[in-house]
Amino acid sequence: MRLQLYAKSQKGYAYVPDWIQCYVENPDDSNEYILLTMDIAGTTNYDKPDLDCQTKGELVPWTYWTEDEDEYDLSDLTEEQAAPYLRAFNEALEDADEITIGISPINDYPDYNLDKFSTGKGLYEFRDENGDYKQVTFSFECETYEE
Repeated sequence: MRLQLYAKSQKGYAYVPDWIQCYVENPDDSNEYILLTMDIAGTTNYDKPDLDCQTKGELVPWTYWTEDEDEYDLSDLTEEQAAPYLRAFNEALEDADEITIGISPINDYPDYNLDKFSTGKGLYEFRDENGDYKQVTFSFECETYEE
C-alpha cells in the first residue's frame, strides 16, 4: 500500500499521519454502516512544512463506531479476521464523503491544536483481493492530536 497526503497548514507546521477514518458497510451486518478507523502503519517520508507525505506499508483495522456510538476495538484481530474490514475500507474510500486523517506534529509546537488546514488531497494505491493494482484519489479533513 502507498498513501500520499497533502494539506496546507495555516501555521506552517509539519505533520505526519497516524490514522484514516471513513464510513463503510459493516462486514458483519450489511444493513449497518460503521465509522471505521484504520491505523497507518509503515514508513513515512515527509516534507516540511504542512502535511506533505508518502507512506509505504499497510492499513490495519484499529477501531470502529456503530450508529449508536458503541466503540469496538479491532487492534487484536488476526490477519484473517481483519481482511473483511480492509476490504470494506478499500471498497468505500472512493465514494466516501467524510474522510478524516488523524495527524500529529513532528515537533513540539505549543499551539498546534489551534492550527487550521486546507481541504486535504490524497492518493491511495493498493492491490485488491484479486491482486489487481488500484488507485483512489480522495479529499479529506485533518484532525490534530499529540501522541
